[in-house]
Amino acid sequence: MNIASLLKKDEPTAGPFSSMQSLEDTLLTSKYVAILDGRRFIGLITPQDCLRHPHLLAVDCIEERPALSPDDSLEHAVEVMTSGGFRALPVVDTNGTYLGSITLERLLLETFSMFHSNIQISIVRPTEDYPLEKAKADFLKDLAHHTGNPLQIILSATYLLSQNVTSQDDSLLISAIQDSVRVLQALFAELCQAYADS
Repeated sequence: MNIASLLKKDEPTAGPFSSMQSLEDTLLTSKYVAILDGRRFIGLITPQDCLRHPHLLAVDCIEERPALSPDDSLEHAVEVMTSGGFRALPVVDTNGTYLGSITLERLLLETFSMFHSNIQISIVRPTEDYPLEKAKADFLKDLAHHTGNPLQIILSATYLLSQNVTSQDDSLLISAIQDSVRVLQALFAELCQAYADS
């Protein structure tokens, strides 16, 4: 699945010279505001951008961020967002035309529901037409996919949660979850390698 189907159709927009005060309520409820000059895309503003760049005009608060393609996979989009610390990213076509934006929360919810309902690891016995090495390779690919993606979703979700932590206990709990997921990732990698070498 690609991200084109997840674009928000009725997203909040504002002009580049809108006052930040006029956007406060929208930013609190919408996660971002798309800044457009007529139909030309200028950038996105998130509440975090406003805290990092406190100015009076929207155009002065825009933080540069990469754009996604509508054909990008959910996994790629989550990776770009989490590695760069972005909560929302614009989506543009090959001509650079702005199509809309997508939030990390929306991606995580969609990815989680997709993998939650579609876990299928098939174990097929080798035959003359389906040799042992091919059966092992397919099994390992399925196993890596169906264990790796949910674990990455957990890491991404805990990253999101860590952005709004108010107590040290919550922070310690989130860190424990992240550490446990990383241990599971390492364990699955070792198991897959051991199976591949057997």
